[in-house]
Amino acid sequence: MRLINVDTLNLEDFYGSAPSYAILSHTWGADHEELSFRDITENSIKRKSLPFKVAKCCEQAKKDGIQYAWVDTCCIDKTNSVELGEAINSMFRWYNEAAVCYAYLADVTIEDNNRFPLTQFSSCRWFQRGWTLQELLAPDNLRFFDSGWHYLGTKAIRSGIIDRKFGIPRRFFQGTPLSEASIAQRMSWASNRVTKREEDIAYCLLGIFDVTMPMIYGEGADRAFTRLQQEIMKNSRDESILAWGLSSPEHYLYNPNDNKTLSAGVLAASPTDFRGCENIVPRMNGTRSPCTFQIEGGLVRVNLSLHEDKDGLFGLLNCGLLNPETLVAIPLLKSQSGEYYLRPQDHCAIIYDSIATKTPAQPVHILIKRHMKTQRTVSYNNDFFVEDPIEAGLELIEVEPSDRWLQDRSIITTSSDPADHAVQKLWTRFRSQREDSSDFLVLLEYDTQGTQAQARCHMMISSRATSLQDLAQRSGSIRREAFGKQSASDGTLNIQASVERDSMQKIFVVTLAATASPPSVTINATFELEVLTFKLEVEDVMKEEDDLRHESDNLDQYEWEINFSLKTAKADLIDVEREIEKLNALKTRLLDTISRASENTANASTRAEEIRQRRAMLSERRRSLERTMDGRHQTVLETGYDLLLYQTGGRAAEAEAEFKELVEANIDSQVIYCDDSSGMRREDRWDVQKELVKKLAHVTTQLLPAGKGVGLRFVNCEVDIFPNLAVDQVKKILDSAPLSPGGNAAIGRNLSSRVLGPLVYSKISSQRLDRPLLIIITIGGYPESRAESALVNAIIECGRKLELAGYPRRRFEVIDPTEDIEEETLPTYNVKTYYPVRLEEILDGRYQVVAKLGYGVTSTVWLGRDLSDSKHVALKIYVSDLQSKNLLLPGDPKNFSGLEDAEIEAPSPRKILGPERTIYTSHIVIPGNGLPLLSDFGEARFSDEEHDEDIMPNIYRAPEVVLKMNWDSKVDVWSIALMAWDIVCSKTLFDGRNSDGVFDDRVHLAEMIAIMGPPPADFIKRSKVGSVFWDEEGKWKDLAPVSNMTLEERAADIQGPDKEAFLKLMRRALTWDPKDRPAAGELIFDEWLMKGLQLPAHLSKET
Repeated sequence: MRLINVDTLNLEDFYGSAPSYAILSHTWGADHEELSFRDITENSIKRKSLPFKVAKCCEQAKKDGIQYAWVDTCCIDKTNSVELGEAINSMFRWYNEAAVCYAYLADVTIEDNNRFPLTQFSSCRWFQRGWTLQELLAPDNLRFFDSGWHYLGTKAIRSGIIDRKFGIPRRFFQGTPLSEASIAQRMSWASNRVTKREEDIAYCLLGIFDVTMPMIYGEGADRAFTRLQQEIMKNSRDESILAWGLSSPEHYLYNPNDNKTLSAGVLAASPTDFRGCENIVPRMNGTRSPCTFQIEGGLVRVNLSLHEDKDGLFGLLNCGLLNPETLVAIPLLKSQSGEYYLRPQDHCAIIYDSIATKTPAQPVHILIKRHMKTQRTVSYNNDFFVEDPIEAGLELIEVEPSDRWLQDRSIITTSSDPADHAVQKLWTRFRSQREDSSDFLVLLEYDTQGTQAQARCHMMISSRATSLQDLAQRSGSIRREAFGKQSASDGTLNIQASVERDSMQKIFVVTLAATASPPSVTINATFELEVLTFKLEVEDVMKEEDDLRHESDNLDQYEWEINFSLKTAKADLIDVEREIEKLNALKTRLLDTISRASENTANASTRAEEIRQRRAMLSERRRSLERTMDGRHQTVLETGYDLLLYQTGGRAAEAEAEFKELVEANIDSQVIYCDDSSGMRREDRWDVQKELVKKLAHVTTQLLPAGKGVGLRFVNCEVDIFPNLAVDQVKKILDSAPLSPGGNAAIGRNLSSRVLGPLVYSKISSQRLDRPLLIIITIGGYPESRAESALVNAIIECGRKLELAGYPRRRFEVIDPTEDIEEETLPTYNVKTYYPVRLEEILDGRYQVVAKLGYGVTSTVWLGRDLSDSKHVALKIYVSDLQSKNLLLPGDPKNFSGLEDAEIEAPSPRKILGPERTIYTSHIVIPGNGLPLLSDFGEARFSDEEHDEDIMPNIYRAPEVVLKMNWDSKVDVWSIALMAWDIVCSKTLFDGRNSDGVFDDRVHLAEMIAIMGPPPADFIKRSKVGSVFWDEEGKWKDLAPVSNMTLEERAADIQGPDKEAFLKLMRRALTWDPKDRPAAGELIFDEWLMKGLQLPAHLSKET
């Protein structure tokens, strides 16, 4: 990019990014009046010799603090066609990226009274030129200046005038992308503009449609504008590009005597054709798939619904007026061949107000070419004339296609139909009078791909039996080397063919002449067809082999799957047989149990009496414990709370609940299995363990009757196995017990021999196991893998022996399968959307499910174990009906490390309102002086439909939501006010829960009445459920008590000078009727929200 330095007036080149620059928009005068590239590069330009508008542009730029300026007359070397083409294609972007654009209106002058010259402004030449349209639309900051360089305002300020006068909506001057305007609408903006060079009416629109194309001056406006539309079609699906030539139905030019065969062309001839399209909008209503244009063979392919009425056949476009019922229709007529449609001349496009039924869209090919309105005379332009080959001893006997041969005139015609292939192929057969001779074949090719029609010929021989029609149909598959020969020989005759254009008649003359010597190569078409047949047969065989190979591979895969299934079934069968063996063993035990029970029926009554006595004793024991607790409650409580400090993650807030569990655990018989390995010397582990065990024993002896205590066992050393040790005995043993150097390896094995053996296994065989038995294992650290395995195996073996002896591993309650539990009780529960998690299931080959932690509307949460490092994790499994737009995209965890580190170093501010609600910033609040913006897209809707469904958290629901009324964006204003209250105040404004702690609409509405007073009567009548809560006179039915506490009384804990401004915000935003609430645009300028906002001096609040 080449820019003028406003200080030196020299041109400077910039490659890549350019510095900030101003740009001039103007209308050109006479060439000698403009500053050219040569003037500024070859001459030393003085500031006083600059044209007025260029001098003022540089002066204004310098005043605005901009170092560079760009002016089209002198910053482009127009003698360089490549540079000129690049500049025209870049023009829109250059104006868009300019810091400011100065529009100089040479024919507008402010009068002495300094009043704005509205009439001159609206009729000035600047608004009539083609190039200034993109200069109006592209810059963000455009300022108008009159002939004396007096400021006339910006395009944003004058957008209303421009909208009314020139039909360009003001929203496109205020940030709305041009792509939101239809193609027809944008074309209409240029429909009354002109350019000096006719091709520029197309080139000046390139940037407005975001396309590029080479400049070809001399091609004419029609061709240039056609190329522009074709380039637009490559990048757009907007069918309004075909909506040119609009007229209302009553002005449809229908005359049955008109010659409808003349094509107007599917594309417009100039922007003028788009007059009347300023209100056309695209119609992307989803009724059919978006249109995709395809251009080939002189036709445009587009999917259209066809509609026929008294005025003829029309194609319905996916565009219309703002009224969604309207549609633009273009006239169509089928070609004589029936292979495509043309748009007939003198027939307007129309707008239908509505169409009751539309046919499904179908591919439609429409002719691009426009026919000239001249009477065509019979001629044979571009046809072939075959000179009599009699001198060569030949006769033309056949032409394919046969309908192209005008035998009496010796003419072979070509088609002028653009729908035909660009290269037309015509086969001819020439025959000698000799009976045994071969035929001579000449392939004539007519090519219209270039700027001029061309013809060429290819010669070969064939047997007389070879079908010329078959050869023509299969010629596309014949090898390429068979073509390109202009001579051939059958061994007797040597013939050469040629094609030359007769410049006078504009036809191609085909001549066959005999030559003295044969050509080096003669192509035999019969042989070529035989080779082609053989080739196709080989391809068929190879294809069949590929199909068979593919089928064989599929069979191999199927066989593998069958074998795998068979193997799996056999393994499952073995498991079933083992299970059957276990069940048979269990059956044997049950039968034996039944037999023994039958034999000992007499002892049952005795045992029942023993149970009764035992229960009486236990009842007395519980009362004794309660009496004991009366005297020792404080001691146990203090000791228990102290003991809880040893629990990892324990919190004081949970201590009371955990202490209750501790008390219940100490009623069991206890054995504490302690780690006495040498590793306990590290980090005071032995001392910590001794304190923990002493406190456990102390709590137990406080809870149990005299003489009852705990058992104590060690991993390595032997101690007194007396099961009821007192606190003093425990302390003595712990203080004297040595540390063994044996490590942790024996923890699992010795668990079986020193604890489980004497206390469990020795008793279960005689059914004398005293339940419950609590075994507490204390270990100085996480055991090594071998010790861990031994410990786990010992516990599993204990469970297996208990199960075999008739003791269940755990107590459980059988749940009625017809009863709903947990997430099944949710109103939105759907069994198909919740993943059926199984305990011990391994997810993602890594996480084993251990237990269920919780559930919710969108997910369930499970405790899992990471098999890669044995750590426990929480697994959240979402329901399957969540839409993809609500799911987080998977990615590299490293992408979030920065956010995580920042959160750890500087946590986001937050306010915890309770276990279910926390208000927090998204992450980082950047301080600054910008305008506050309020947005909440959580419940955003794009449609214009009414909404009365339930939204928002209960406590933040607006009155219209509670009362099932149509709600809109004003619900966000209600939410913003309540959230501001929650941030500022210590207590929430509304609670909405009844005495049972359940959220109740009646309570919620009663609280609203207390704060806002009774709702307006018309508001109640608009509610679908208003009569449930208020009577016909609008009186509250006392479904819940209304508090006397006002808004001011609830804000008693707010202090400071901003209190009244804050309460004013609450009164504005918290209203029954959403019509009375301010919109978000009004709310952001609230006094309390704007407090402390420092606006730049040049920016007003209204701005």
